[in-house]
Amino acid sequence: MIPPIEIMKQAYSQQDPPFTGSISELIVQEELAAAQDQIQEQEALDIAVTPQEQQVGLTQGPPRPMGFPIEPGPTNDFNTVGMPGPIIKTDFKDGVAIDSSKILEPGLVGIKTHPKADFVLEEPMYAKTGGTFKNPTKDFSFAEKIERYKKLRNEKR
Repeated sequence: MIPPIEIMKQAYSQQDPPFTGSISELIVQEELAAAQDQIQEQEALDIAVTPQEQQVGLTQGPPRPMGFPIEPGPTNDFNTVGMPGPIIKTDFKDGVAIDSSKILEPGLVGIKTHPKADFVLEEPMYAKTGGTFKNPTKDFSFAEKIERYKKLRNEKR
């Protein structure tokens, strides 16, 4: 975002024709443009292609939607271990939503996907609603998160 003082300098340095409009309006326009850019960045969809990206998922990085291409079948399990907040999981087949979960809280293991799904979208609810939340794994390393996931997965079996 351009600082307001720079907007004023640019407007008043305009010679032909001289600027006669509202400086406040120029500042508001710049703020709106910056806000739209920020919204577009937040709504960008990350696709987890490699197994490592799929393992990390939404546990690291800023809150954002993330997509997971998968092979259709009954053996696709997801988890919310290490996620900083609740998510909604939607299963797709050929670009059409075929199943959507309710809000999934952090720490769940063995979340089934629809057997015909070829793509899963995870959307963080904490990114949309704002506020604060407790993140029990915030300071864990990636290896610690994996170990915690394995321990929780074994406890569920």
